[in-house]
Amino acid sequence: MQSNRESYNTTYDPSGFLKNRLNSALYTDFENVRYRSSYYIQEASFLKMDNISLGYTFEDLGLWKENQRARVSFTVENPFVVTDYDGLDPEFGNDGIDNNIYPNPRIFILGLSFNF
Repeated sequence: MQSNRESYNTTYDPSGFLKNRLNSALYTDFENVRYRSSYYIQEASFLKMDNISLGYTFEDLGLWKENQRARVSFTVENPFVVTDYDGLDPEFGNDGIDNNIYPNPRIFILGLSFNF
């Protein structure tokens, strides 16, 4: 993403819309786009937690009849990523180029289960 926004001669994208130029374009002095320049290489090591789940089962509630159970659970997907990477997501493919990707969303799930 940086390499596409840090040159002086690329004010418009291919569809004709004005691009947002990064502040760092003032000191890189790139006249043209340099997609594969080593200037943009970053350390992208990371520690990521994919899923955390916590649940509890309430046994023998006995409200109406015997052997009634209830379970409550809570799950978080993509709760955190520990990294010094400046881009959107250090876990990307695309031949090592961080371009046209969406970051993984953080999702919260609450589960309730009743056995009568």
